[in-house]
Amino acid sequence: MGALWKRHELAKANRNLTEFSICPMLSPRLKEVHVNEADKNLAIAVLMTVADAAVVVWYGGVIWQALSPIIWSRIVILLLATLWALSLARIWASAIHSLRQRPRSQSFDLTPGAAITSIDLRREGDV
Repeated sequence: MGALWKRHELAKANRNLTEFSICPMLSPRLKEVHVNEADKNLAIAVLMTVADAAVVVWYGGVIWQALSPIIWSRIVILLLATLWALSLARIWASAIHSLRQRPRSQSFDLTPGAAITSIDLRREGDV
């Protein structure tokens, strides 16, 4: 009777190990989230602005004081700060441009260029 009980417990344990997909903890069902391009660009612009402001506030004064006695280092710092500001302005311009664009509807219509390309590809391919 003891051997039969051990076989039953072993079979039950093996069944539980092989049917692990039933357990919800091992196979979570997450919803896929789609973020549109305008929201992504705006989030990147805001995060980059906050990060840049933090770096300038915490390290800008120290770097300026340490390197300001040398005249060419001041010029290099100002050039790098200008490049930094221009790159941040480019990020904001991209974010604002994407916010102003209308959301495009997804359609299955081919544009004339895409239609010509697909026709050309069919001619050259093996059928």
